[in-house]
Amino acid sequence: MIVSKSSHLIRPRGQSNNSSARAAHYPIEFSIGHSATDKQIPAVKMERVIIIGSSGSGKSTLARKLGQKTGLPVIHLDKYFWNPGWVETAVPIWQQTLQELVQQPRWIIDGNYRQSLTPRLQAADTVIFLDLPRWLSAWQAIGRRLRYRRRPRPDMAPGCQETLFSPDFPDFLIRIWQYPYRARPDVQQRLAQLDSDKRIIHLRSRADMRRFLADPEGYTGSAPQQLASDF
Repeated sequence: MIVSKSSHLIRPRGQSNNSSARAAHYPIEFSIGHSATDKQIPAVKMERVIIIGSSGSGKSTLARKLGQKTGLPVIHLDKYFWNPGWVETAVPIWQQTLQELVQQPRWIIDGNYRQSLTPRLQAADTVIFLDLPRWLSAWQAIGRRLRYRRRPRPDMAPGCQETLFSPDFPDFLIRIWQYPYRARPDVQQRLAQLDSDKRIIHLRSRADMRRFLADPEGYTGSAPQQLASDF
């Protein structure tokens, strides 16, 4: 869906809710509410796009596919933040790197790193928030570990191999499960504070992602279409 700055974030009292199953996956979403309708807006040109969302939600996959669709260069922040052996980049160097990245004229940047999110939000013309159910993000994270258990991820820095039985993997899954409470409210607040000229695209399912990829610049969160699944 397209989030309008003028849309109502609080569900009106008495509004029916036939999505009790989804409420279990979106506890914060259903306590705050979403706009009942999607605002239809004209197609816009995307030049600077950031993709944020829980780990395992498909940020890097969407970034690659969107890059192929639009021709925009794709920047995976994990490649810049991590060094071989899972060594973090020093804060001053990281901040300088981010500054240089966002100063480029055209890009798709995927990654969270919420402590440094503000400069990206300010530089972007389009913000894509992947807000998939936490069980799906966790399942996709497990699948990713299996898929790349013998080879590096294409969106990860060299020398940073992930394994299914890594000691930190259970904690990683816990963080995904806690995302709706731990990080989502902060993200939602930041998005609500953005200028009205920013395009905010809120994708809550794989079907949303497929519909968006079918027409990135014209996507308005409209009714589902029959599209081949590639997620």
